[in-house]
Amino acid sequence: MRPVCFPLMMLTLSLASAAPPLSAQRPCSAEANRHFDFWEGRWMVRAATGALAGHNTLSLVLGECVLQEHYTTPSGYEGKSLNIFDQTRGVWHQTWVDNQGALLQLEGGYQDDRMVMQGETVDAAGIVTLNRITWSRIDGGRDRVRQLWELSADGGTVWTTSFDGTYIRLETGADWDLLIQGGTVMNGTGRPGFSADVAIVDDRIVRVSRTPLDPERASRTIDATGLVVAPGFIDLHAHLDPLLRLPGAESHVRQGVTTALGGPDGGGPWPFAEHLELAASVGVGMNVGFMVGHNTVRREVMGLENRAPTASELERMKGMVAQAMDEGAWAISTGLKYL
Repeated sequence: MRPVCFPLMMLTLSLASAAPPLSAQRPCSAEANRHFDFWEGRWMVRAATGALAGHNTLSLVLGECVLQEHYTTPSGYEGKSLNIFDQTRGVWHQTWVDNQGALLQLEGGYQDDRMVMQGETVDAAGIVTLNRITWSRIDGGRDRVRQLWELSADGGTVWTTSFDGTYIRLETGADWDLLIQGGTVMNGTGRPGFSADVAIVDDRIVRVSRTPLDPERASRTIDATGLVVAPGFIDLHAHLDPLLRLPGAESHVRQGVTTALGGPDGGGPWPFAEHLELAASVGVGMNVGFMVGHNTVRREVMGLENRAPTASELERMKGMVAQAMDEGAWAISTGLKYL
């Protein structure tokens, strides 16, 4: 998550300098230059709680001398780094910059099968904080990496954890699983729509860009020119009785509805848990929830008799509603005119 970036002036001076003498050994091929290669690849990053933190892409560039990082989160945070082994001093260097204006420079090295780098930051009040980040392969494998970022306010005596994340390798050469190009994005805020590309990894939107994105970076693309790209609509009053016969829910999905709440007007399913289990086993084409129906419960207990329930009947109905709530009902619905 901590990216590195070479200052532009350093790059310019390097390009303007005289060419180095030819060497039989390819530049950056020494073992020390390769110590951070285990971090290369496309990763899903999860926090210590298991929650998705973001996605990170690490690529070897500039003759495989530099490890370039690009980190994004679902909230829109984004940062990049360049990582390189300084052969003159024998240390690894990282410079991280992000879309919040932060700059973090770290240095360190590879020891005990871990990459450890640290550096200072100074806030507006002049308070110095020491940052230490450790990258290590979990169980010595290639598909999981731990990144531990620690902070110290006393020069390194006491450390607190700022971030403890697990990198899980994504086995694909593309940066995004899906790229939706050229659509008019309506984001649900009420603001006017705007033309943008939308990049998706797994089930998460990782980037919304008003500047066209490179389709070569996506496994799949959809041309949405002339179409609207919007969050899925929610239908809070849906008669889902045919859902198990028509599980694709195309009458909803083709209109942009991706979530529906069934069981309105007092007519929810019963037995409740059995209905949910059947829907799950069939597999339905949209997100669904159900209410427990007052009318359904009443019919189960006392049919359609036009009278007040007895005390025992009322207790039985209350128990059925409580049972349905425990089994996953979102609410209770009523529709007295349908009794």
